[in-house]
Amino acid sequence: MDGNDLAVFTRAVQYAQEGNKEKAFEFIKALAQKDANNIDFILWGIYTAPNTERASLLLNRAKLIKPDDLAIQQAEQWLTNEKNNWPQPGEGFPFFPPKKYIAQNMGQSTTQVILPVQPAVPVQPVMPTQQIYIQPQTFIAPQPIIINTAPVYSCPYCRSPYPPLTSTRISTGGWITFAVLLILFFPLCWVGFFSKTSYQYCGQCGVKFN
Repeated sequence: MDGNDLAVFTRAVQYAQEGNKEKAFEFIKALAQKDANNIDFILWGIYTAPNTERASLLLNRAKLIKPDDLAIQQAEQWLTNEKNNWPQPGEGFPFFPPKKYIAQNMGQSTTQVILPVQPAVPVQPVMPTQQIYIQPQTFIAPQPIIINTAPVYSCPYCRSPYPPLTSTRISTGGWITFAVLLILFFPLCWVGFFSKTSYQYCGQCGVKFN
């Protein structure tokens, strides 16, 4: 582990001790990509893992590397307590997480190191809100359709569709009055001409209907 990695590792431990395990796990994961078999990276990864499933995977890897390591045994006990919601020892475990390793290496390191700079999060510009005017829709009721259900007229003789015409003529009673007055009192025989009746006839063929 060079000086820069040691500084990153030290910062990760500080984050973990301050309770910021999420940030610490990001640093540990970055270091583990360079040295996947580093037992200290794995132990601190177990301690700062976001969930017990991830911690169990790291614990199994640690057992493959150092199956008899006391720190791994204590890490397994710590993880068992976490899974079952059992209380952890008040004084903690002496070898988990491995704090002594950090203290020793911090005293030995004199190399100037550069900590990784977190990428800046781009700030999305706030777009001004636009007011959208929705024009209300105007509904026009359809015009009613009038269907003429009256029977269609047709002349019974020529089948003309035109309605019959109406006219007047001297009624039968008028002719009788004319004949009687002509015999009895000639000067008033013309009175019978005023007695008229109406009748209809076809304007196409001229046939009288009554």
